[in-house]
Amino acid sequence: MKGLKVLSLFGMSFPSLPQSINVLQNLRTLRFLRCKITDVSAIGELRKLEILSFIGSKIEELPEEMRNLSYLKLLELTKCRDLKRIPPDLLSSLSNLEELYIFGVDANWKPMEEEEAEEEEKEEKKGANASLTELMSLSYLMALKIEIPNIKVLPKDLPFKNETIKFQIRPRGNGYDDSNYLFKNSLVLESCDLSDIAERQMLLQLLKRSEILRLKKIKDLKNIAYELDKEGFQCLKVLEVVGSEDVEYVMDATSYLTPRAAFPILESLELVGRIGTDEVTNLEKHKTTDIQQHTGPFPESTPIISHKLFSSNTILWPPNLENLELLLADSLEVVFDLEGLKVNEDHQRIAVLAQLKTLQVQYLYELTYVWKNVPLGIQGFQKLTSIEVIKCHRLRYLFPTSIAKLLVELQSITIRYCEAIENIVQRDGEEEAADIKAYSFEWSSIKCIYLDGCPKLKTIGSEIQSPRKSKKINRELDSRPNEQELGSPSFLWRCLECVPRRKNYSLMTVSDQGTTNKSQRSYSVKEEGTLTKLKDPKVDDIDNPSEIRSLFPSHMIEWLKNLESIILEDCDLSHEVIFQLEELNVGKSHVASVLDLLRHLTLRGLNNLMHIWKKGPERILGFGNVRYLKVVECNSLTYLFSPSIAKLLVMLEDIIVIRCGKIEEILARAREEEEEKDVLFHKVNSILLNDLPNLKCFCNEANALEWPSLKKVTVKECPSLSTFIPSNLKTPKLEVVDDYRTNHWKGELNATIEHIFKGKEKQANHETEQGEQIETIEKDM
Repeated sequence: MKGLKVLSLFGMSFPSLPQSINVLQNLRTLRFLRCKITDVSAIGELRKLEILSFIGSKIEELPEEMRNLSYLKLLELTKCRDLKRIPPDLLSSLSNLEELYIFGVDANWKPMEEEEAEEEEKEEKKGANASLTELMSLSYLMALKIEIPNIKVLPKDLPFKNETIKFQIRPRGNGYDDSNYLFKNSLVLESCDLSDIAERQMLLQLLKRSEILRLKKIKDLKNIAYELDKEGFQCLKVLEVVGSEDVEYVMDATSYLTPRAAFPILESLELVGRIGTDEVTNLEKHKTTDIQQHTGPFPESTPIISHKLFSSNTILWPPNLENLELLLADSLEVVFDLEGLKVNEDHQRIAVLAQLKTLQVQYLYELTYVWKNVPLGIQGFQKLTSIEVIKCHRLRYLFPTSIAKLLVELQSITIRYCEAIENIVQRDGEEEAADIKAYSFEWSSIKCIYLDGCPKLKTIGSEIQSPRKSKKINRELDSRPNEQELGSPSFLWRCLECVPRRKNYSLMTVSDQGTTNKSQRSYSVKEEGTLTKLKDPKVDDIDNPSEIRSLFPSHMIEWLKNLESIILEDCDLSHEVIFQLEELNVGKSHVASVLDLLRHLTLRGLNNLMHIWKKGPERILGFGNVRYLKVVECNSLTYLFSPSIAKLLVMLEDIIVIRCGKIEEILARAREEEEEKDVLFHKVNSILLNDLPNLKCFCNEANALEWPSLKKVTVKECPSLSTFIPSNLKTPKLEVVDDYRTNHWKGELNATIEHIFKGKEKQANHETEQGEQIETIEKDM
């Protein structure tokens, strides 16, 4: 035992360490993990101890005898929540201490003001507590993790002796308990004044080396870059500013004091809370969200009143930015305003925020653009994988088309409670019509689209062309002009006037926002010589006045090849169709493949929806991976899917239909042009039908006879449902047909549905008779 070097005690409970522990004179590591122990004074005899850990143990005070541990290198007190006292000068006596961890400890550190008063009055130190000034004398301290009640317990004039120290310092109870010994330099400053920070050399020293900085409710702080680190935060990777209402700039380009290369490796920026609250009377406050950097000489006086976060001057300064979160920044109108951003003289395209992966924009009530004034030739944003927009009530669309085509890795789009949004992708008025490529692209990376509470939403995209090729012009009959004439409107008009008219020049009708002079038409000629007419969104389609509005028109379905999940909730004004399949581009020798990876489809609160799927070409494959279909409160639907669509849903497992007032059947009758074949629901294992007053049956024809996987059917408040299918069914695994409470199974599905229907009929007759009796009694009275 005398040679023992490591001793670890787990979950032990004893009042004190036995004195016999002093025989372990070669002990180097002693760990108490979640132990209940009162007196550990015997530790003072273990003079060769190098590592001492009390993680999660119930210890109230560190013993004075620890002063003998002159070789101690690591002291771990994390989660010692009962620890109240560390004797004065104990920490400074541990001269070889390299690592100190005190997270989750309510130690009563002595404020600096009290220390000065006690030193003057020479008060007795018995019962007093240690101060953090002692840490400044530890020459070998390399790692410090500590929670403090406030920054007033930090020393004012003394920096750390070791300038390369690793640190995590935060207010007590701010964040989770992190027991990881590999950590980034992190500093959280909360509920203090700028002057409290500026007078502490220790903080100014740590700010320069911080990799993660969180500023919460800091008063009088206006210019983060200049006032907190005049060198410009050369090490900072994550910056969070929360509820600091006095902040005007992350960096002020108009000031000659601002560092020229601030935040060079910033990866994540989060702005939360009211930044600049006086929105009406003091426009200078609107400088809050303006991040500025300038590489040339500064003008003497250039007032900036800005409502944008990034301008063309600042968009390039954080090349490593990966995450951007904006919450409750009331004055912000534009996130990325790229006006003035130009292609370099060597014609190399500009890479803008090429590392940005996530963008969250929430509760920005004045936001009108995420991207604005996008120039030709821009390149960037190519690593953006997810974007989330919540409660931005003035935003009308999300992406200009020139930005959308860059988002080759975008996987998730979430838009919730945006009252004004009409399109996800829309041609920006600032984009030049000559950039045809901006309007023709594929979005094969998209996996999830979640739209909720967007009452004005008309479509996913506006004026977006399909990536498929249009009909080519016969070059032998084309008297081609020179390149200059090719781009002129007069040439386009002459050329198009020679083309026979068809109903569907346009690929999509966007809205009915007023009318425009019929002669105002726009056209484009693609590089390969294809001809396309670009329809003005304000002009109604006079060739097809009854055109059905769809959220996913045929051409858009083609560029969402890898979409896996669609959730549409309360986005209802004009949508009659979700998937418009009628114009899918199918050649004579090809079969259209549509949304083969889609697994989840939820539709809720779409009151004008008449068709989920609108008739497609005969040679169509797709939707073969849909597993989950849920339709709620779609009160214009009369059926869920046609037989031709049902045959595609070979992997469908769950069907849920709730509160759809007009729905009469789930599977519609076959159209005259469709072949009458059996529809096989081989994978469906559960069906839920609730509050469907007009539902009469699952289908009216005997063409869905086999249900080999069906295990459960739930039927509630479907008073018109008298049968499932007018034929015998094969449901070998079905044993539960309930109404959420009672299993009504009668051995066969149709018989069970009929039993439930008759029971409700009897109950209804009984209630009618009771009502008539009550009326008779009331009349007699």
